[in-house]
Amino acid sequence: MLARFSQYYTEVHTPDVVRNNPGIRRAYRYELSIADANGAFGPKWLSVYEWSSRHGAQVFVVRAEDPAGSWRPDYLPEPPIWMGVGRGPQQWGRLMCNKLAESGPSKGLPVAVVLEGIDLPAGATPADEAAFRKTFLDHHPLKVGGIAYSRVIKYEFEDLGTKPGAAATDTPRFLSVFEADAATAAVLPRGVVTPDLITAPAAWERRRVAWRHVYRRISTCIYPGSRYTARML
Repeated sequence: MLARFSQYYTEVHTPDVVRNNPGIRRAYRYELSIADANGAFGPKWLSVYEWSSRHGAQVFVVRAEDPAGSWRPDYLPEPPIWMGVGRGPQQWGRLMCNKLAESGPSKGLPVAVVLEGIDLPAGATPADEAAFRKTFLDHHPLKVGGIAYSRVIKYEFEDLGTKPGAAATDTPRFLSVFEADAATAAVLPRGVVTPDLITAPAAWERRRVAWRHVYRRISTCIYPGSRYTARML
């Protein structure tokens, strides 16, 4: 059943979403590989859509959240396998985030990613927030504890809408995505090391790490112009 679900998601549903929503450049599917050691919830699967503009993402949410369904694209009919496996009781729902900074250009599709959700410390002042943001935007560790990442991307979550019926989730304000190539992905099971600074503002040192999960990429859908390619790994 899971194999049929994954095949449908990769070969039918993801390209269908990309085709019907102008502005999506790439779509990725990930599967949870290493959950947060502290027990924070991370969904089994993630679908990540990369947009060319913030406006495109906003339009997608408005169309998806339309209660009457009149604005929703004319997607292909959903088979029983989709409803049976794809809609579990626990979900992160629909989360949107804006890219703020990155360590450099992409070096190719990542084999795995480490997702780290972080927040300002409790009681942070405007000055604390300014110092926190500067550290978050300027510091891009590519080698941490002997583990070398290919790229680090920094995001800020934005409340553009939550999928109806989704379980409540601990959504932090900021997200760091550490991309790993095949060699790095192979050593990640030994333990994900928290990237820290030798010296940093107090607001950064007291930051709250909401969760840290490792996900393995299982498919990619690219839509350059009028054609698309979907590939399951």
